[in-house]
Amino acid sequence: MKNLFQLSLLFILITNFVFAQENNEAKTAIENNLQKLENALQQKDFQKFGSVWTEDAMIKFSGKDPVTSRQAIIDMHRPMAEHGIRIDATTKEVYANNKFATEIGTYKVINADDQTIDTGYYSTLWKKVNGDWLIFRDIISSSVPPQKAEGK
Repeated sequence: MKNLFQLSLLFILITNFVFAQENNEAKTAIENNLQKLENALQQKDFQKFGSVWTEDAMIKFSGKDPVTSRQAIIDMHRPMAEHGIRIDATTKEVYANNKFATEIGTYKVINADDQTIDTGYYSTLWKKVNGDWLIFRDIISSSVPPQKAEGK
């Protein structure tokens, strides 16, 4: 009975250690792909920007309907890049298994004059596709209150 307890304890410790390593590996890969996304947007390299998203990806902003598909997401970001707007995202947490990872982070949107025009939080579901972590679902929540319409 004592041996069974020790083996069970050893199993729990080993599996927790392996899972923690996987999270660190996933976090590093996700941070690298996030940097790739930010750089691609700034360089107006829409093919590279799109390579970080799954074909059936979805993005959802506060107060807006979701945008679905890699191409629709590229098209949505194209005007931002063309006006010199960039994104600065910071990963805070990553929880992963071998198929999916959840990332929680903060972001800033910075205009061509280097002014922060939006800040907020995001929750991204990454999907492992052919060994690479790609954005599958992205929910973005602005911390900036919506502007009131003129005359109201």
